[in-house]
Amino acid sequence: ELPAGSHHAVRIDGRYYQIEVSDSTDQHVVLSHDITEWELQEHWLLRVLAVGVLLVLGVALIAGWWSAVAVLSPLQRLTMRLGKVRPDQRGVRIASAFQGSETAHIARAFDQYMERLDQFVEREKYFATAASHELRTPLAVMKGAVEVLDAQAHQHELPPPSQRALQ
Repeated sequence: ELPAGSHHAVRIDGRYYQIEVSDSTDQHVVLSHDITEWELQEHWLLRVLAVGVLLVLGVALIAGWWSAVAVLSPLQRLTMRLGKVRPDQRGVRIASAFQGSETAHIARAFDQYMERLDQFVEREKYFATAASHELRTPLAVMKGAVEVLDAQAHQHELPPPSQRALQ
């Protein structure tokens, strides 16, 4: 029934054969060779390869997950630590907690930023104190002058310019 040519793994009654069919003008020649053992070994090897691929894939997934956790852990710790910093806190430094990790550079940059911010706050406090003092002095002088004019107004009549100033 097979056409002329080479036929690999032809299954007949549960066995595998390699069959060569030659159709010459004189005779019809068929050569067959039982390759059942080779085919079964090939099927076994394919199953082993499939299991091996699945096993390697599983190990790769576990290793990838583990390495991702290991790499991202310092970054997660840094994120949690930065999330706890309140805006009113001064003198916050975090770089010492991250020495030797990949996030140490980020933590040092954050510390430098916080130090500059602390300097700005101190400068603003100093300015507010100095400005407050400088504004209180003229106000105290004016208040004193108004009190003197008010006392004079009760004692006797003030000249018109002084009355305008008092009002």
